[in-house]
Amino acid sequence: MSAKSLYSMDAKLHFLKAKYETFAMLPDESVNDMYGRLNVIVNEIKGLGGSYTNLEIAQKMLRALPAKYETLATLLIN
Repeated sequence: MSAKSLYSMDAKLHFLKAKYETFAMLPDESVNDMYGRLNVIVNEIKGLGGSYTNLEIAQKMLRALPAKYETLATLLIN
């Protein structure tokens, strides 16, 4: 694999990880749609050699929920 190709993959992985870290539910987005969007990001990261545990993904999902879901998130955490 060429150095340019490796750099491109590393840059894409860095971009996707930043997208994961700043992930949030969009206005008027359903929880299912939000989950699907998060899954796409996580799968792309895994495809480039990165990884997150199921616990990390679940925690990210709960943190991405808006305040109106606070009770649900609290119940799921406990």
